[in-house]
Amino acid sequence: MSTGTHRNGASGSRRGLWIGLGIVVAVLLVVGIVAGTTLAAGGGSPVAGSTTSSAVPSTTASATKSGTASGTARATASSTAAPTASGRSTGTAAAATDSSAAGSSAPSSATATAPSAAAASAAQAAPVLPSGSGKGTEQPSFAAAAKIGQTAPVGQDVSVRVTGITATQGVASAVGERSGPAVRITFELKNNTGRAVSTASAVANVEYGSDRTPADELRGKRPTSFAASIAPGGTATASFTYLVPTDQRGDLRITFFFDPTKPAAQFTGSAT
Repeated sequence: MSTGTHRNGASGSRRGLWIGLGIVVAVLLVVGIVAGTTLAAGGGSPVAGSTTSSAVPSTTASATKSGTASGTARATASSTAAPTASGRSTGTAAAATDSSAAGSSAPSSATATAPSAAAASAAQAAPVLPSGSGKGTEQPSFAAAAKIGQTAPVGQDVSVRVTGITATQGVASAVGERSGPAVRITFELKNNTGRAVSTASAVANVEYGSDRTPADELRGKRPTSFAASIAPGGTATASFTYLVPTDQRGDLRITFFFDPTKPAAQFTGSAT
């Protein structure tokens, strides 16, 4: 009986040992799983860091190749922000660098714009040919002034002459015009070529007084206009009306534009 009891006790001890070992193994498995999960969760940072870091050399190479300081600054900001676990920091650093680069380029844009503004002002200040001359905005050229009544060339074998100046009372007949003392000037164009010549570009300006005040033309209702073209060897006449004060008619300058590629004709003298 004592022998059986001893066997039963030994068997129970082994059973308890195996149970204890089983518990230990289970605990180790649980610990291993938890540790593995933790490592797996924490392993994203090195991967993200290595990915960002691997992108840095290409960015730096690009910055070096382009030779701009903005590319180098962007690569440095990217490299500094790479070790962070969140990609948001990297994006913020890049955005800040881009803003800085944009700010640094602003002076160069302003410098590039300045000459354009100066050129625009110069273009506005330049004399403008009258409408219908066909030259747009260019510096006009003028022939030596002739006396009123003389003939002056205005194109290739085309000439113009002031045949008469008559005092009149100007009457406004279009929007923006005003009535007042005026003079009516008659011009005669002579075509000495062997072909018909268009008069579409014919324009006349009048100035009066020592300060060369421009006289307003009453365009709403012209007495006569040039024919559309002049036949070979033919002539054409037209009369234009300009507002000129009575006491300023002793000093007139009449400018006649006809061929945009030729100097404009000028006439000086008195209307009295």
